[in-house]
Amino acid sequence: MTSALLLAGLLLLSACSGAQKGPSDTRAFPRVQVPSLYSGQDEMMEYVLDHFWDAYLTTDNTYRTDSLYMAGVGVGDIVEQIFSYAAILESCPIENARKSIDLLMDRLEACHDSDTLLFSKMTSMLSDCLYDPNSEMRDEDLYSEIARRLSASPYVSPDMKDTYEYQARMCSLNARGTGAADFAFIDTDGVRGTLYGVKSEFTVLIFVNPGCHACGEVVAPFSSEPVMRLISDGRLSVLGIYIDDEIDKWKEGRDELPAHWINGYDPEGIIRADSIYSVRAIPSIYLLDKDKNVIMKDAVPQRAVAFLQNNMSI
Repeated sequence: MTSALLLAGLLLLSACSGAQKGPSDTRAFPRVQVPSLYSGQDEMMEYVLDHFWDAYLTTDNTYRTDSLYMAGVGVGDIVEQIFSYAAILESCPIENARKSIDLLMDRLEACHDSDTLLFSKMTSMLSDCLYDPNSEMRDEDLYSEIARRLSASPYVSPDMKDTYEYQARMCSLNARGTGAADFAFIDTDGVRGTLYGVKSEFTVLIFVNPGCHACGEVVAPFSSEPVMRLISDGRLSVLGIYIDDEIDKWKEGRDELPAHWINGYDPEGIIRADSIYSVRAIPSIYLLDKDKNVIMKDAVPQRAVAFLQNNMSI
């Protein structure tokens, strides 16, 4: 969803979200109202981002939080709001996104004494949205800020603080805008290569396993005729890397990957050791520019292909 469409949807929902009658301890989600003095799309989006949770997370909360409601709002609605918020975070500069997450975490901690359950439920939902490998909104660069804050929060148990500290450290590997960690691989011809030795305008790095059903689902998007044309023109490289240690298994299944990809394995096992990449699930996709700077990490395939379509005229 583009930022313009997202903003329009939020403003429409905001205009239609009048008071709803119901029990005194429940309510509709209080959506942000953008003052009329903000007219430009960027400044409106920034305002929405900074104030998304203002009217919901208040220290004078008297609303119910239980299995069905969170601060008076239905759990299903809160899930939708978190995903809408994540979509806004995705559409703005990472610095603005981190600032907004810090504001959100400040508000959650301020609300803790009046609603202890809200803090735990909300942080769990944020984790499900931004960190779960199966979430289409997963984003380790955004989640790392949440994990960092939770690792230092006085409202988190010591053992969980260690978990969050580890997550924040792993999420910081190969952050967006930084150079991807280089590594060596052996290709199907037995030739040793390196990530930085792959020369093209963009590189799609995919960590895959032979026989992996989910891996088959990423083959089609990166084997379409337009993508193959970019590969044949030398503008795009798709590098499929096997990171486990059963090399015989890789050799047996290496032909499962398209011939127009570069197909190889990690002979040193440094990727599997989580020392330079955090690969939490297979497949895992990275989109890199010509200098091997990270554009997307652990990307949803459709998002990566959409980026290529918008930036390479395919």
